Amino acid sequence: MFKSIEELLNSLASPNGIIRQKARYELVKIGNPALKHLVEFQSSDKHLAKWEAVKAISEIGTKESIPILIKALDDDEFDVRWLAAEGLIDIGHSSIYPLLRAFISNNDSAHLKEGVHHVLKGLELRGSYEDKYRIIKSLETFATPVKLELNIINLLSDELMMPINDKDDIKKDNQDNIKAG
Repeated sequence: MFKSIEELLNSLASPNGIIRQKARYELVKIGNPALKHLVEFQSSDKHLAKWEAVKAISEIGTKESIPILIKALDDDEFDVRWLAAEGLIDIGHSSIYPLLRAFISNNDSAHLKEGVHHVLKGLELRGSYEDKYRIIKSLETFATPVKLELNIINLLSDELMMPINDKDDIKKDNQDNIKAG
């Protein structure tokens, strides 16, 4: 049906939901190589195309998707931010460090703060994150930014000392196996 990545990308803006969905599925099958094209839709004024692009990036779900999804957490549209947060939760524990680093760099963003809370709470519910520095609680209250940042810095210091969790790589390995198979 589709002949090129360009056609797939153009189809993300189609008024026909079935065409958009089929294009998204094909872009997800392409995987990481599609990310550089999908990222262009983050600044699109076509809401459905942006939504489909973020959904595809979330479904690709590799570590290379993390910075793109973090950027989408600051989008003006709630549903785009929600998709991005859910994508980061699906990626798992490996999204925490880059997410918190981005938040420290841009802690005045209400959308990003909301997204960090969503992701950490989602990871906590799945058992992939332990809130020993009470970052979730600090995000839920009016904790001073300095206290919140210190809690995040303590967590990031611990993260640097921890071994990488092999479970986070399972999704990436599965993606690679699908492409190879």
